[in-house]
Amino acid sequence: MENMPNIEQIATKDILYYEESNEDKLLNFCEEHNIDRLPGYNGKYKYIKRGDKFQRKEIEENEMLKASKGALDSQVMEKFSNEEFIFIYRNNELVGIAHFCDYNSGVIYEHLYQRIYELETDIRELLRKENLNSSDMVEFIEEHPIFEKSSKRHDPENIKSYRPFQNSNLSELVNFLHDRSEFNLKIDQSNLTDLRNKVMHEKQFVEHNNHDQDSMDYDPETFRDFRRMVNRFSESENKVRNHINLKNIDPP
Repeated sequence: MENMPNIEQIATKDILYYEESNEDKLLNFCEEHNIDRLPGYNGKYKYIKRGDKFQRKEIEENEMLKASKGALDSQVMEKFSNEEFIFIYRNNELVGIAHFCDYNSGVIYEHLYQRIYELETDIRELLRKENLNSSDMVEFIEEHPIFEKSSKRHDPENIKSYRPFQNSNLSELVNFLHDRSEFNLKIDQSNLTDLRNKVMHEKQFVEHNNHDQDSMDYDPETFRDFRRMVNRFSESENKVRNHINLKNIDPP
C-alpha cells in the first residue's frame, strides 16, 4: 500500500537503555510504566525485569523489524501476536521500540482515513462502470425503508447538482453495490462501518485495561481485534479494485 506509515514512524525513538549502575532507578521506571524490558546499548541484548533484578537475554529475530516495514502490513502486525515489544532497526542500528499500543498513533488514523475515502471513491467508480447512476441509487433508497431518505441528497432534482453517487454515503454505497453489482460482490460492511467509526471519532484502536491513560497496561485482545479489522478492510479494498480491473478487460 502506497504511503503506508512504516513501523519506525509509530515506534518510540527516545529509548531508555539499561545501565547496571542505575539498575535501582530502572527497576522503579519499569514498575511505574508497567514494562518489563529495556534494550542494551549495542542493540543485541534486552534486559528483562525479574523481581528486583534484570536478566540479560539476546534479542531474537522474531523480536526485530526493519524500520522501513509498513506498520499495517499483515506480517508486521502478526509480530505483535507473540511479542508485546518489537525492536526496530535501521542499517542494523537500534532506532526505536514499538509496542502494540503505538497503533493509536495519529499517522495511522490519517492513513486509514485516506484509505476509507479511496474505497468510497472506488465503489462509486465501479457503480458507474456498471452503467448505474444517482437516479438508480434514489430508486434503491425508496425501495428500502431501512435507509432514511434525505430531501436534500435524494431529491430527483437536487441530485443533478451532484457528481454521480456523490449524494450517497458509505453505507448506502455498500448496500447498493451488494444489490446491483453484476459480480455479486460482497464486502464486509460491518467491519467497514466499525473501522470507519473508530477513525472518524478517534476512538482508541488499542484500549487500556483500566482508566489510567498513563499506564502501559493495554488489552492485547483489542489489538487483535484491530488487526483483524485492518486485514478485512484490506480484503474489501482488493475486491473492489479487482472488480474495477475486471470491468476494464475487453470482452472476448
